Amino acid sequence: MSRTAKDPERRLQEKRERFQRIAPKRMRALEIAMRRLGNCSNRATYAYTAEEVEIILEELRLQVQLLQERFGGRKAFSLTREEE
Repeated sequence: MSRTAKDPERRLQEKRERFQRIAPKRMRALEIAMRRLGNCSNRATYAYTAEEVEIILEELRLQVQLLQERFGGRKAFSLTREEE
């Protein structure tokens, strides 16, 4: 085995450690960005319409949906509706 080859368990552990190190930092940055976007709701400073707010919220919903799909949360397509 060469020096550069790593066993699968070690590679997996390194990937987990990298995820655990990076994901919280990115979540914190996202929380800060969301708070800053929320600051735009201050009517004393900004003027906006309900339609503009809905556009922003719809984009946020879309981005969350795309993120869920990237993490494997995509539901299989079905022509039948789920029970409510």
